Amino acid sequence: MKTIAFFSAVLIVSALQYFAVEIAAHSKNFKVKAKYILAGILTYLLFDFALLFLFNNIKIAYTAAALVTSVLAIANHYVYDMHGTPFTMDIIKNAGTALNVLSAYKIKIGAPVIAVIISAAMQIYSANVWMAYAVTDLSRKHTAVFLLLFLLAFCGIYLKKNSLVTKDIVTWPWTKIISEAGYISGFVQSTVRLFNIVQPMDSYDEKETEQFVKNYKKSDKNTDKTPDIIFILNETLFDLNKITETGEKTFEYINSLETAAKGYAVCPAVGGGTNKSEYEFLTSNSLYIAPNITPFYSLDTKGSNSVADFLKAKGYSTLATHPAPGSNYSRTAGYANLGFDKSCFIEDYTDVQHFGSRQFATDESAYKNFIEMYENMGSGPRFAYLLTIQNHGGYVFNKPEENTVNVAKDFGENMGKINEFLSCMQLSDKAFEKLVEYFEKSDREVIVCMMGDHAPDFAKNVIDSSFSEEEKELALRSVPYVIWSNRTDLSDVQLPEKLAVPFVAPLVCNIAGVNLCGYYEYILKLSEDVPVVTCYGVYADKNGVRYSYSDKNSLTDSVKQYFDLCYSNVKKKDFMQNFTR
Repeated sequence: MKTIAFFSAVLIVSALQYFAVEIAAHSKNFKVKAKYILAGILTYLLFDFALLFLFNNIKIAYTAAALVTSVLAIANHYVYDMHGTPFTMDIIKNAGTALNVLSAYKIKIGAPVIAVIISAAMQIYSANVWMAYAVTDLSRKHTAVFLLLFLLAFCGIYLKKNSLVTKDIVTWPWTKIISEAGYISGFVQSTVRLFNIVQPMDSYDEKETEQFVKNYKKSDKNTDKTPDIIFILNETLFDLNKITETGEKTFEYINSLETAAKGYAVCPAVGGGTNKSEYEFLTSNSLYIAPNITPFYSLDTKGSNSVADFLKAKGYSTLATHPAPGSNYSRTAGYANLGFDKSCFIEDYTDVQHFGSRQFATDESAYKNFIEMYENMGSGPRFAYLLTIQNHGGYVFNKPEENTVNVAKDFGENMGKINEFLSCMQLSDKAFEKLVEYFEKSDREVIVCMMGDHAPDFAKNVIDSSFSEEEKELALRSVPYVIWSNRTDLSDVQLPEKLAVPFVAPLVCNIAGVNLCGYYEYILKLSEDVPVVTCYGVYADKNGVRYSYSDKNSLTDSVKQYFDLCYSNVKKKDFMQNFTR
């Protein structure tokens, strides 16, 4: 009877660990299938018995397991709540940045955290009373046998070719992973993926791709103009009115720019992931081949293709700047690796201004510093990239009277966040107006592209219920972009309703009249039929019809060719260099 009691306690504790972590992920649509629940509980059984084998002491092992899984659950709760993606092993690489990000949020202890603490107490009680009473001495030999059995089951569930928990789960949106397969399934497979981060699509053939590159026929177009090109990735610039009616106008100036080209770009993540968006923006490589990572930490970017490297080969001087520490997401090294001649960070900024009680440099003060840096770039053509920070989450710092927007519509607990966020959007709009006014007076030809990087973290909580789940994924990834020139009216430029972030740089360079490389020409041609590729397994044609990457149709070969080129850009840089310059 005592043995039965012991193993009953073992199963109950593993189940407690599983549900504590899943509750902490606070999915509002928990519909995890039974097979994933069993896989998750088995994962915790393996972890618990590994500790039991290590310590050879039931009380110590299970107390340690309770503490570790509880810390994981609570960390996951806050990371997911504030960043839009949950805790993964990849985040450990940028722990310093994560701490900087957390400093921008107010930590609240809610029901999920309390539930985790109660679960931990129950686990520790079970280990020290129930288990210890049932089995006073479990031999290491018996522990090893069970550990081996759990390990074999784990390999069968996660690692074999046709595993129970598919390896493709890492390409799903995290909202779908958590609600349908459970957080721990995604955590395990994303951890396994770290051992082989970049993976090609099925049937990638290096020789065929190399031959395609060698035989690619560029167009005869040879204008090769060299206007100054400005890229601005505006932190959390997002049009809430595209997902819910706020009753407020936040982009009055940008919308009034009659000579600009405007659209919406589909970014790789929701609620966070700036480094993902800037990687796709600067390299034109989709992160579908390396999903759920922090690119500058996880990828070997040295010598990688980028718009900076492409323009530098044409005689441009190149600058990257961001009003925050260069250590965040390893941007100091990342920008250098992508070919920027010079990088400037917060220590290089002067007279930094803030909005209300928020701690981030305003767009206006970032632009003032940016203009000074731009003016010191020399007499030749200039490419300058600015990543702003004004609109960074969270949105809980300002007192109500400090905000310039107070919506009439009732958004419940999100009211304060929405007012602060929309106030930030108005500030961004006004700051961009002043930037345009500066370049209007310039005697140099300039083309400016400003784009958002992702939606705010609370967007998923306020999106209208009229959107289907599939529509939500795309809508929450659709950020505004605007392209403006001080010499050319761009209002007649034909743009698709939505365009993938990796396709924006080739579009801007083409509008600027720069003689394109083969890679950019291929992307522009592809975007005529397939303007949207995503990181979660879906692409859309020019009519907005969505397909899975596994679908077979007339677009399949062209889409696969693009991803073969992306993979080659990351893993086979030698034969791709001439194609990307």
